[in-house]
Amino acid sequence: MKKNYTILLIAMASCFVATAQIKETAVTTIGTMTVKISLNQATSLATITLTGPSTRWMSLGLDCSSMQGNKDVISFGTTLLDRSFSTATHVQPLTDAQNNLTLESNTVAGTTRTLVITRPFNTGDANDHVFDFNASSLNIVWGVGPALDLGVKHSTKGTATLTFSTLGTETYTLDNSFGVSPNPTTGIISLKNPANFAIQTIRLFDNQAKLIKTWNNTGDTLISNTLDLSDLTKGVYYLEVNADSDKTVKKIILN
Repeated sequence: MKKNYTILLIAMASCFVATAQIKETAVTTIGTMTVKISLNQATSLATITLTGPSTRWMSLGLDCSSMQGNKDVISFGTTLLDRSFSTATHVQPLTDAQNNLTLESNTVAGTTRTLVITRPFNTGDANDHVFDFNASSLNIVWGVGPALDLGVKHSTKGTATLTFSTLGTETYTLDNSFGVSPNPTTGIISLKNPANFAIQTIRLFDNQAKLIKTWNNTGDTLISNTLDLSDLTKGVYYLEVNADSDKTVKKIILN
């Protein structure tokens, strides 16, 4: 019976469906830069991908067609800055008191820098642009400096209009969305839940279907994004995850 139950765990199918719609622009060339903006309705996060010269500063102004007052600006010289144009036009942007940008990656290949930046649709900051998922386009201004020093005037600048297109509806089930890493593991595993399923319980079984551990999201006890299995002996385990009305099982190899 225990072995049959293990097989049953592995074979469990997912039935709950969550949807996440994504809109994004094409990779648009603006002078010596490129820009792409992706909007994820499920996470309410905007992802801005910029490429440009690795030895020069880059700036992107949102929802504007000139250096207008009170408009959001993203700048990178030697660090990522959340900025905004002042009330006067054609004046260097001012750095916001609060930085609501997250630099996901900053890679340099040859003379080209690629920045991946994320930010919530609405940060609550009056200086930040509010991304509208239903918008079909976004006007931007851009500038590139002669060096990395943001205090030096731009050497090139321009304007552009980015057009959003809907990628369609991506269907997530708990089984194809939820994951763990690293696997194999030496003890600590991270839970990957990009579709934000509401997890109620996690149970760990050994290779003979014996229940080893249970984690519950109840009251003040919340399941962490990481689980510690380092006190267990090496071998094969099965992680049963219960979320909403769905269930999935992940095979874990503990080395």
